[in-house]
Amino acid sequence: MKLWKKRQDKQQKTAGIRPWGGVKNTAIAVLLGVNLVLLAALGCAKGYDTWIRHKTHQQLDSMLAKQGILCGSSVYRAMENVPQAYTLRADENAEKQLAFALLSGDIQTEAKGNTVVWSGDNGTVSWSQSGKLDASVQLSDVEAPQDTDQAVKVVFELLQKAGFSVPKKQIAATQDNTGFAVSVQQEIEGTELIGCSLDISIAPDNIFTITGTWCDGTAQPLEIRALETYSEQQALFQFLAAKSGAGQILNVQAAYVLSDRSGGRFATIPCWRFSTDQGDYILNILTGKVVTAESIGETSQSGDANGAGSGSAPDAGSGTSAAWTQPDTDTDSEQPVSDVADTNTENQTDSGTSDAASSQNGTDAADNAWNAEG
Repeated sequence: MKLWKKRQDKQQKTAGIRPWGGVKNTAIAVLLGVNLVLLAALGCAKGYDTWIRHKTHQQLDSMLAKQGILCGSSVYRAMENVPQAYTLRADENAEKQLAFALLSGDIQTEAKGNTVVWSGDNGTVSWSQSGKLDASVQLSDVEAPQDTDQAVKVVFELLQKAGFSVPKKQIAATQDNTGFAVSVQQEIEGTELIGCSLDISIAPDNIFTITGTWCDGTAQPLEIRALETYSEQQALFQFLAAKSGAGQILNVQAAYVLSDRSGGRFATIPCWRFSTDQGDYILNILTGKVVTAESIGETSQSGDANGAGSGSAPDAGSGTSAAWTQPDTDTDSEQPVSDVADTNTENQTDSGTSDAASSQNGTDAADNAWNAEG
């Protein structure tokens, strides 16, 4: 009797549980079904966007071809990510660190107008607020390079020692009867900064001559409303409006041009570099202005001995009007580029870079970085 009663109670409990279990399983199935539908809809939306973009490119190619302008689909793929503008301010600590890494003995510091000059027993280093660097030093403690690969490594380690992180791919070297010529191209977030580069000559007896323009400050993103809805089609029409007889467009790459600034403050102008069968052109995204690459100190990236790294301070922005180098404040966010607040710290302290232990640590770090890069 008791056994029968227990079975009956158990059946009643089981009967009470089953309905809830069924509801729960049904709810889970419905949620899974909804997720599948949403994922399918999202995939369809992305696929539709891709199809629309492809059709738009086809229509543009057809329209341009009728006008004698050839432009492959690879051009559009290269233009999907619009370059971001940046603001920089010269870092006095970084400049001093480079000077102390190059100089030896009793180092003296002197201000000449907007230029700071450091003098040591083995030479001098000067760096102006416009970013122009000039140095002539004899580095007796550096092993003389025997070929171009060693020349690149020497420069790479020297920049690492001074606290400058420059990938090897941005350094190119050539050799002639007078020694080695090494060019270092500056980039921001992997994008070329046109007109900012260093030319380093290594003569016999390890006499290093360094000239060029370099922005040593930390790049901070600059919000510009006009870039939020900017498209590759808009860039293409901007370019064609200025260069109606462009012919064949071979390639397009993102690039930056340094805005003409003073007082150690800089801003990068987002640009597109169009390579055509008639030459290279630079499109200012913010103004739609187009100039030849040569007019703003553009240099070859092929490591050519005569062209690589020749863009120095006088060249940067030369041949261009203020309207080209100055972004329109109407397209900016709440404030113009020149009024962007400095994000670098103002309280900079002296660093004892002349200390022998620090120098050795810097050399070791450069060796490790070189091996990692290789």
